[in-house]
This record gives sequence, structure tokens and C-alpha cells, in this order.
Amino acid sequence: WWWHYSVENTPNFDRLEIMRTSWASRSSAGNLILGKESFEVGGPRTTVCCNVKNAALDEKLLTVVDTPGWYYNYPVEKTPEMDKLEIRRSVHLCAPGPNAILLTIPIAISYDRTVHTAVEEHMSLLGEKVWNHTIVLFTWGDCLGDTTIEERIEKEDKHLELLTEKCGNRYHVFNCKNHTDRTQVTELLEKIEEIMMENNNSHYTLTEETWKKHEDELIERMLEVAVVIISLKGSYHANSSFPFSLECYKLFVNR
Repeated sequence: WWWHYSVENTPNFDRLEIMRTSWASRSSAGNLILGKESFEVGGPRTTVCCNVKNAALDEKLLTVVDTPGWYYNYPVEKTPEMDKLEIRRSVHLCAPGPNAILLTIPIAISYDRTVHTAVEEHMSLLGEKVWNHTIVLFTWGDCLGDTTIEERIEKEDKHLELLTEKCGNRYHVFNCKNHTDRTQVTELLEKIEEIMMENNNSHYTLTEETWKKHEDELIERMLEVAVVIISLKGSYHANSSFPFSLECYKLFVNR
């Protein structure tokens, strides 16, 4: 999975987005960054719809978008269409766009060619330029033991090195079990500031052409979902706990 770290165009407002594969402890990473239990943790598919949380940290206002993940080595065509649409929609949930995208990778699991291909395909849902704003966030850092992350990358299949190079060698390690170690969060925020400077303090956005294509597809899919909801005798109130389904229903009714 990934998550999105986003900051307003003011010095005290940051926006993040988290993207991730399964088993990457993305929601735990989000909680560690925000310094509180904001995201639900537990189960391989905890996040179904994008989840947006805010917190004040070190005199900054943080907005974090937690996105649905994909199964570790599954190609993008096996990921449910609704998940792909949620991933694309995530960029617009922290307008005007995220300052950084955190791609969470569990360091305890082998990162081979099939996994690398799955990561590239799912990241491509946001466009090729997404890599300029991406930091690899390695989770399960406690599994490293006395091994450094650099040694782990070197010993691992070459594809892990290819991933870090694709992100401009920007990476960080989280030990989500050690919630008292706030230095790992402080160091991550410093790296986010660096990536913002590299991008001239610009946020990530989809191109107008790319977004128009995704918007048309989104509306089409939403209407399809709404038809299913109606056929199952769903209603506004019945779907109020499922934000995306609710939006589909409202779009259908108002169309």
C-alpha cells in the first residue's frame, strides 16, 4: 500500500499519502507518524476506502491519506477496480495534492521480480511522475536486527535496489513496534522536507489529461456500482457507513 503525506502551501501544513502492498503495516505507520491511534489496525484488508486523518505535530499540521493496498505480488489486473479507483482518487483527498507519497514495503518479506512488477504497475495508476515525490518506507524494521538497511538492500534481490533508485535513493525505516522512539518520525519528516525542496515545494498532482481519463472512468464505475446497490435494494442510509458506495448512490440518484 502507499500513503500520502501532504502539506498546504504554508510552512506549517504538510500532506502525506501512504501507498502499500499487503502486510506492510501501513496503518500502523500512519499511527506512528500522527502520534495517535487514528487508523484501524488488524487484518490483511483493513483499508477498503481511502481514509483521511489529521494531527498537529511539532508545530505542523499533518494530513495523512491511507489508501487501499494490493496483494503483495499480484499484478494490477488482479486488483479490484474499486481499489484502483480509490487509489487514483486519493490524490484529490488532500487538495491541492500530497507533498510526499510514502510507499510502504515490509522489509521482512522477499522483494523479487514479481513483487517489483506489482509495485510499478500499481504506482503507475498515479502517473509516471509520481516517483519524483515518493519515499520508500520500509516497515518491520525490528526484523533487521544488527543488519543495516543498506546491507539488507545489497543482499536482497536486485529489484529492491532498483526500487530505491527509482525513488532517487530516498528511503526510511520504521519500527512500528517501538512507538516511543519518535526520532524515527522526526527523521522521516526531515526527509519529506528535503523531497519538497527538491521539487521546489510543489505538490504532486495528476495531469489534466490523466485526471480527465480517470474521472470519466470513475463516473462510469460509480454508476455501475450504484445500479448494483439499487438492485440489492440499497439506500442512502444503508450505505452511509461506506463512503464510496454512498457517493455512487448519490451520483445515480442525482444524474
